[in-house]
Amino acid sequence: MSEDPRADQFIEEIRNALIQIWDPKGVAKKPDLHDEYDDYLELILDHFEEESACADRIADLLLAIEQEDFKQKRSDQAAKQAGHAIWQAFERFIA
Repeated sequence: MSEDPRADQFIEEIRNALIQIWDPKGVAKKPDLHDEYDDYLELILDHFEEESACADRIADLLLAIEQEDFKQKRSDQAAKQAGHAIWQAFERFIA
């Protein structure tokens, strides 16, 4: 937890998008596994520092994680939806 409640809310919104929308490992219905994607939070947060950051780039990052770390090739729909949800959370955070 940080000293900024807005930052904590932003991180929680990213976590929720990863669990509820993206969820390549199917952990959404298993509360004890809701920290499963926390290792990717820093990678996603680092992405916002790039000049080319956008929802589609976040989706590309999620697809790359699926392929490289989980050895999966799914439809890109979940990654795109999660990317857009994460980008919207970012826009709310910086507003």
